Amino acid sequence: MTNIEILLSKGYNKEMLIKMAIRNIQISNDKGNDINEFFEYLSKKGYSEKAVFIMIKQTPDVLKRSVKDLDDRFEYFLSKGFTNKQVIHMTSLAPELFVARKIVIDEKIDFYRQIKVDRALLDNPRKYRQSIDLTYARYECLKSKGYMLDCVNCGILFVNDYYFERKFGIKKQTLLDLYSYSDYVKAKRQNNRTLIRRSLENIAHKKKSQINKEGI
Repeated sequence: MTNIEILLSKGYNKEMLIKMAIRNIQISNDKGNDINEFFEYLSKKGYSEKAVFIMIKQTPDVLKRSVKDLDDRFEYFLSKGFTNKQVIHMTSLAPELFVARKIVIDEKIDFYRQIKVDRALLDNPRKYRQSIDLTYARYECLKSKGYMLDCVNCGILFVNDYYFERKFGIKKQTLLDLYSYSDYVKAKRQNNRTLIRRSLENIAHKKKSQINKEGI
């Protein structure tokens, strides 16, 4: 069977397939082996047929990923501390997590854990779609206004741009310019380098003191 025939048999209609093919031309390829393996892999992992149907409809780019790619990404999420059930839930609702660059996901997971709102993203993983630059800028802006964010009230970080601008009187680009995530990362790296250098200096000082003491 061809890819088109397989997808038609899975319940996709012609209109859906045309839209999906625009985003992923591989769908129109003749061979259907890769797609069959895709469905088989996700089924064995515990995804329901409905979940897989919606995943492909929303993000047809996932079909560009080989079974090995999918398995590597699945194992990556497990290594980050998520359970098997949580990974299935997250990637079912936000299938782009299978497609996005790992470094981008890493930054988001680490930052959301740092500000202690990661639990809320488990409930609604679609929030991972927002750029880390915008989330950071909004977080710093709200913090400067005295907001104490947690998993309960962090939804304000992810509202649409129009609502945020109306509520806080600051445009998106101004926000991004004022609170630069890239500047934050540079400062964090510089601080880490300083801490490492100080640690090495302390170790060298202790060794030197010990040598002098033993020499006496």
